Amino acid sequence: MNYTLEKLEKSQVKFTIEINEAEVEAAIQEAYNKNKSHYKLEGFRPGKVPVGLVKKMYGTQAKADEVNKLLQDT
Repeated sequence: MNYTLEKLEKSQVKFTIEINEAEVEAAIQEAYNKNKSHYKLEGFRPGKVPVGLVKKMYGTQAKADEVNKLLQDT
């Protein structure tokens, strides 16, 4: 994870953060594994929902949450 701070004008600053894709994917996978007991879907026992279905249903939300956590940690 890299970040740069660039001063543009008197009161403007450009802040850039670069996060490796591997770090993001690892964080997302860890979140799925950590929270898999919370996912419930009709036809599956609680905590036994396949990861593919979880990604299909909650994928964008999980990605956004993990990216926000990584940015806050930075």
